[in-house]
Amino acid sequence: MKFPKIPHWFVLTGPYLAYGFGILLNAIVIAVNKHQMPVLVTDCTESLKYWAQHEDVIHTCLASTSRFKVISDWFYIPGLGTASPGDFFIWGGQRLVEYTDLLWALLMIHDYNIKEQHQWRIL
Repeated sequence: MKFPKIPHWFVLTGPYLAYGFGILLNAIVIAVNKHQMPVLVTDCTESLKYWAQHEDVIHTCLASTSRFKVISDWFYIPGLGTASPGDFFIWGGQRLVEYTDLLWALLMIHDYNIKEQHQWRIL
């Protein structure tokens, strides 16, 4: 099978790779922690009550028995809550997608203009 040659393909795939990597990190930490995402909180009992009220079965308190703590939810972001490294990759991928199509189009226009300039010089 021969793949088509897409100029500047890395610009188009970068955000999706970041997004996928973030999902993979979150999936790994959830899988090894009995299908729950450990979250670093100051008051575990209050957080457990909050999650129970909102029917959130994914999140649980980060404990000494939690595995892969470094990719769990432990970054505190004022006004937003707690996030994991995977969340940053997901957010970054989502933000970059908005601009990569435009960047790719500009690179294609640039390549076309360079090609046109060389054709005029030859003649």
